[in-house]
Amino acid sequence: MTLSRTATHRFLGLALGAGVLALLACDAPQLEVHLRYDEGASTLLIGLSRPLQSGEQLRVGLRQGDPGTLDCASRPSHLEPVETHAAAAPDLGVEVFEGPRVDPAYFEDTVYDTRWLEGEPTAEMLAAAEKGEWLVDLCVMRGDAVVQQAEMDLKRALDRKGVDGKADGEGSRIVSTVAYAEACVEALGEIPFFEPLGDGDYTTYDCLDSTPIPTTVTGPDGVVEYPETQVIACDNPQYIYSLCEPNAVSGRTNGPRVASRSNAQGTHWVLLCRKAKTEEGQYNDIAMIGHNPYTGKTCFFQNALYSRTDGRHVPHPADKVQSEASPQQSNSLWRGIHGGLGSGIQCADCHDADPFIHSPWIDGAVDENGDPIVPKMGIDDDFALGFNDSPYTIVNARGQGWTMPRQLVDDEAAACTRCHRIGSGRWAREWVRRLNGTDARWDRIVTEAYKRFEHRYWMPPDLEGLDEATFGESEYAKAMERILHCGSNPSDCDWLDLPTEPVSEPGEAVTIDLEGTALAMEAAKVLGAEVRDPADPRCTGPEGSCATRRCAECHSVSKNGLRDWLDLTRNAWSECGLDRDPKSLTEAEARAAIDCMRTDPNDPETPFAAAKLGVLAAGVQYGPFRDLFRKAYGDDWLPRYMRFKARVSMPKGNHPKLSQKEFATVVKWMERGLNDLDTVIEEPPPPTACQPFIDAAALSAHAETMRYEGWGAVNAEAGIRMFGCEGRDPTACFSGMPERPEWARNGRLVELTRLSFRSSFWTRSSADGRFVGNGGGPSGATITDLLTGRDIGVDASYDPGFFPDNSGFIFQGGGAGICTQSVLERDDHIDFDEPECIRAAGINLYQHTARGLSGDYFIINSQFTSDAGRGSSDPRANFGPTSTMKFTPMIFNGSTYEPQKAIIVDSPYEGDSVLSPSAQLVVSRLAGPDGTSLGYVVRRVRVQRYGDRYAIDIGQKLAEICVSGAKPNISFDERFFVTHHYENGTSNILLVDLLTGESHQVTEMPSNARALYPHFRSDGWFYFLVKTDAGEEYVLASDAALKLAQAGGGSGGSGGSARAPRAHGELVIDEILYDPSGLADNLGEWFELYNPTSDPLTLAGCVLAGKSRSEVLGDLVVPPRGYVTFARSQEVSFTPDALFGVPLTNTGGSISITCGGITIDEVAYGGGGFPSLSGRALSLDPMWQDADRNDVGEYWCDGGLGTPGAPNPPCN
Repeated sequence: MTLSRTATHRFLGLALGAGVLALLACDAPQLEVHLRYDEGASTLLIGLSRPLQSGEQLRVGLRQGDPGTLDCASRPSHLEPVETHAAAAPDLGVEVFEGPRVDPAYFEDTVYDTRWLEGEPTAEMLAAAEKGEWLVDLCVMRGDAVVQQAEMDLKRALDRKGVDGKADGEGSRIVSTVAYAEACVEALGEIPFFEPLGDGDYTTYDCLDSTPIPTTVTGPDGVVEYPETQVIACDNPQYIYSLCEPNAVSGRTNGPRVASRSNAQGTHWVLLCRKAKTEEGQYNDIAMIGHNPYTGKTCFFQNALYSRTDGRHVPHPADKVQSEASPQQSNSLWRGIHGGLGSGIQCADCHDADPFIHSPWIDGAVDENGDPIVPKMGIDDDFALGFNDSPYTIVNARGQGWTMPRQLVDDEAAACTRCHRIGSGRWAREWVRRLNGTDARWDRIVTEAYKRFEHRYWMPPDLEGLDEATFGESEYAKAMERILHCGSNPSDCDWLDLPTEPVSEPGEAVTIDLEGTALAMEAAKVLGAEVRDPADPRCTGPEGSCATRRCAECHSVSKNGLRDWLDLTRNAWSECGLDRDPKSLTEAEARAAIDCMRTDPNDPETPFAAAKLGVLAAGVQYGPFRDLFRKAYGDDWLPRYMRFKARVSMPKGNHPKLSQKEFATVVKWMERGLNDLDTVIEEPPPPTACQPFIDAAALSAHAETMRYEGWGAVNAEAGIRMFGCEGRDPTACFSGMPERPEWARNGRLVELTRLSFRSSFWTRSSADGRFVGNGGGPSGATITDLLTGRDIGVDASYDPGFFPDNSGFIFQGGGAGICTQSVLERDDHIDFDEPECIRAAGINLYQHTARGLSGDYFIINSQFTSDAGRGSSDPRANFGPTSTMKFTPMIFNGSTYEPQKAIIVDSPYEGDSVLSPSAQLVVSRLAGPDGTSLGYVVRRVRVQRYGDRYAIDIGQKLAEICVSGAKPNISFDERFFVTHHYENGTSNILLVDLLTGESHQVTEMPSNARALYPHFRSDGWFYFLVKTDAGEEYVLASDAALKLAQAGGGSGGSGGSARAPRAHGELVIDEILYDPSGLADNLGEWFELYNPTSDPLTLAGCVLAGKSRSEVLGDLVVPPRGYVTFARSQEVSFTPDALFGVPLTNTGGSISITCGGITIDEVAYGGGGFPSLSGRALSLDPMWQDADRNDVGEYWCDGGLGTPGAPNPPCN
């Protein structure tokens, strides 16, 4: 597959005179040119927005050098006619040409790196910079006349447009400065230094319009001088370059200058012109930073150091139009993409804690009020002092392969870090030495006057009570020593990642004046509910619908859903005290309020649950929650608060957080009890009852296909080794491993592991059963390797999932992280920065994974109800009429996964949706009145792919199954699903057969113990989590589905035409040995079944039950008027037809066979006239061999050692 990328440039007529331009404007419309690099053919493709007109010729050439030198009229020799048409590409242009071949090395730009910041450049560095970048020169000629001409940065041919029409996108590498600037403008808003002239065309900025940064030299006599040339020592040298530049005086001396502007989005832009050359307005270093303190989004731009130095005409970095009004384009000055650690000049190594660096040098530039030009905490309203959880993230850092420094949160550095952050870059490694006088090189360029105490220690700003003699014992001096130690020995100290999301906004609470219906309507719009207001420009849906996916992506914003939120919010206020002013609380009360928001309020180590906050989870970024944590934890509040916020903050994914005004509106509506809810939201009625239905033919055909073509069969054919299995027979797996019969009702229960941590929400495992993922653990989430016993930490929170082909996994927490499974073989900790991992946008919580048999991967999201595993009844089903399913296709590129554009389909009143492993079925819970769960709906999923687009249809309903439970999970043979069902303070596992709709209870958990989150592995075993009333957590495996499936879907298995028993008496229990001698009970017990009919009867799926437990029977056929025997082991004196695990009690015992919900036979022995025997078999008299007579003790007698597999002798 050939990758292709596109860039656009608008030609404008140049250098021909006004008359000629006017003539051309009439008969030769303006051209736009699009470049694309065909990576397969190493060829440049050129698309034009209009066809070349009669007599016009396109000439193109590649050139390494500086822009602004092209002169088409001189017919440069490197330009060649381009006449060969390429394949039609409508997105490229109406006429597409094949251009010159391009050496891929031309796209590489490694000239500028950190060496340029470490001292004066070498001759070799300067020579490399002077060569310039590779450019594409384009001329449209008509004979000798120049119709239009343009220069374009070659790297723009590698920029591609995403689904939103913008160049590239978050997570994809951006190559050209223009495309990166466009992404920055998209994230931060426009750059106010430049006035727009047209699409991609801007005015330039003059550095001489900026504020001078003064340079002073204080002599021994106290006289202050302002140098007109660079000097060896000055009062306040530059921090990054460690030099003393001339003092700028307009019209006299060129020196450093700085300017700052802010835009309507609240972004602050700073333009710095430094390393001044002799000619006024010329600078070897011109840099620009944009930072939005509310979102944290940040961009850095850097000129081509020492080679493009014109500070009089600084272009917008996204300028791509060579117009007469502003002929300078981006590459007239800017070069490369810079920002995080990993490439370029690595701006974040210096700007390691915040985007704006402050020092006495830069802060010498002040405005008319005496405030620093560069925004500063404690002075600028947008930068609050001590607001250390303000976000800081560089635009497209992940796509560029950048990482960021970390912030120090070590207690011993708190004297400094309680007011501002300290990063792990240059500040911690070296710059703090400039404050405490231990940097000899720095001291050499500082005047003696400014080495004095009051100047050297410009931080902290308040030195009251301290002098040079006492400072060394102060908390500040000790904090500086600790910072330097941590910079040199980072593993000795505590660090946190820099916050990357909005955390809070300082300021007073917003007052909302709306009341009544107006309040209800506005709050419903904020939440994205289905309300209509055609007059509101925000409501762009059909008929003025205001519905959005902001909340509805994951949660129901139906009436029932909103009422549930109201209940949760009221509980947060009343039970957790979140309606109180945090400042009025004691420390103990604040901690109790915080612990109340955990899954277990009595255990401060359990994770937080968003459901405990109701809608307040949408406002945890605002002041009251910060105040609550500050009150509870003092100076240690920040890291705890950050973990809390990351865990519960809503909405998740790419949806915008609620503004302070929006949040206050929603809270007021909750305080008013959702007034006028029925007025503003009109809904069609939900289903009132479950309507049992099974398309038996379709589901049977599907199960038969999956039996041979599904992922269970494919994985077996591929030789994937199943954990706990010696061979290919799944029924023989887990031999010798401990079992938990006390919790079993059907099948074997094998204990796989006991967790060493408290889990959070659901558990899932890999297709081979080796890896088990859970939320919880020291890293936030954990994957347990059952083979090696390792717990692998994962930087996530919850919602694990594994792909059915055993290739990869996904976790949620701060976005979705996806990795190939191979990383688990190697690493003991996963942070999703591994080469095998990606951070995928747009995949929200409660996702489920699948892979189509054609190869594409799929992730489904739908509305869901959180299930923390502590319920006493099944989760509510508040899914409303606007419920949807979102399918995200993904392509595996050989090393990682590439998400494609998502497809959204309507699924009214259905949610908690899961895909089958093959992505051909989807099973959802069905909502009824008042949020009750009516059962499950099974639908066929039809996927059609058209190039890189998909169409998905779920219109065909295959079943409606009237069983109550939680979120389901579908087996790899796609015949069963499993779920858990809460009832009477416990939870048990249910196994549902899609062919019949029958459910089978697998576990029998004691009171206050819960079996939860069952899910299949490839071979038919399924795993689930057990939480005991003692706080212990286990992962168990069950073979119940295997036993139901052994007969190949109930067809009789080896019995050919055998049918299932369907009436009482079609099987008769006629021999029982319940108290053996010479063997233990669990080795010597046995019984016999007789078939009195003329048909072979299969026991597949029938349930054998004793007094205390039961199990599902497998592939065994009872011949017509024949016998089968069951024994507890092979140690008995005959060869049994099958083994069973149900214990036979000696007194008051019973044994029964149930098939298809019908009791075929049941015998209650050990009393009521039955012989009391030890070491001898109970034998039914053959004269009375039916299922009614065998209920009566007098028809049984002492059968001696019995006649297993043969007719019984008559009783005397």
